[in-house]
This record gives sequence, C-alpha cells and structure tokens, in this order.
Amino acid sequence: MDDIFTFQFDAYSPDTIPMTRLASYLGTLADLMGEKDHVTFKELRKGSTMILAKVDTDYVEPVSRHLTLASTAEAPDALRNSFEAMNKNLQQDRASGVIRLGKAEVLEFPGANEKSSNIGPVKEFTEIDGTITSVGGKDKSKNILLLDHDTGNQCRLQTNDISLAKEMGKYLFESVTVKGKGTWHRVNGRWEMSVLKVEEFEPFDSQNLSETINTLRALNGNGWKKMEDPLAEAKLIRG
Repeated sequence: MDDIFTFQFDAYSPDTIPMTRLASYLGTLADLMGEKDHVTFKELRKGSTMILAKVDTDYVEPVSRHLTLASTAEAPDALRNSFEAMNKNLQQDRASGVIRLGKAEVLEFPGANEKSSNIGPVKEFTEIDGTITSVGGKDKSKNILLLDHDTGNQCRLQTNDISLAKEMGKYLFESVTVKGKGTWHRVNGRWEMSVLKVEEFEPFDSQNLSETINTLRALNGNGWKKMEDPLAEAKLIRG
C-alpha cells in the first residue's frame, strides 16, 4: 500500500521557496491531513514544488478520507477553513495544486485558476430545522445560536423581539423549526448564511432532551461527541 502523500503546486522550487512560505504550506497541509501524530515530513522534491509526507500504514485510509472530505459541503468548519486557507495561499502565489496518494489524485486546489463567483448579500425567506444551543445578548438585539440538523453548522440568528427571544430560551437544547429572512452570500461557489432574522419558530413535538443530545452527538464538528456526560452538561446550562 502506498503511504506517501505528495502535495504538488506550480510555484517556486525547493531552491527558491522562502522558508516562511514553506512553513505556511506545511502547517496548512498538516491541518488538512489530520492524524498529526502519524504523519511525518519526508522530503521536498523538485517538479515545481513537491512536499512529500509519510503516513503510518494504519492511518493512510483515514487521512485519505479526511482529505477527500475537505472540499465538500459536508466538511466540518475547521477542515473546510484549512482547505480555503491552502487555496488562498495558492491564489496569492498565482498557482494551483494537488495532493496525490501514489499516482491517485486525492484533493485538488484550483487556486489561481478559480474564477471569482462571490455574490451577495442576498436576503430571502429561510427555514431551518435545528437545535437551539445559546440565547443571549445584552443590548436590544438578541442573539441565538442554532445547530443546523442538515449541515451540522452553527447558524447565527437575531431578533429584536425580547418576548420571542425569551420564548426561544425555554427550548434551549431542544429541536425547533425557525423561519425568517436569511442573509446569504455566495463565496467560492458555495452559499453561506451570515445571519437569519427570526420571524417565528415552532418546537418539535416529540423530541425530549435525551433524544436531542443524541442528535447533537451524531453531528460532526461540535464538542458534544467528546463529552463524558453530555446530558448532565445540558441540564446544567439550561438551569
């Protein structure tokens, strides 16, 4: 089995790449690959610039899956941010890049070849099913965080209606359907909602706190999966 991943990008060469730039690429590559205790730097090779990384045999498949996920909508925020950071580095260097395992392409970075498709803001009616994880705010505008059941991402909600915010607070760590006007931007080909102005919400009928915690633990990109006693933590926060 191949255990060498190669990140190749068409900028610089091993003799010309500045050390600070190389460090930036190496750090971001480590974030993208994950499994940091089982990935080691092997060598820098010519061919524009090629960074070779060796992965412990038992971790080749998990690293490959991690990389494949990075450019998709299902990627956790931290992984997606690492992908975008690498792509931004390449854009700044007017380059593109690719990660291969052996001869097989695992992840491509369009870099400078990517056409800008940023659009927005666009405001439109939005409906989201999710779990309320926070309600607060000291000024007139109240902020609510909602964990989207479809994407696993935290969504920022706002309302100036104190009574509505109080009512939503009664459903902390419970599942609801929220409706309102969302503000959306298209960034690098992907639509992202920056905020949703809540107009109304409806609690789910049947889901209790234990079921909600199980839902939270099943989603990627949040800390509930790692807690020893998430139910106790949720009850403590709810008061």
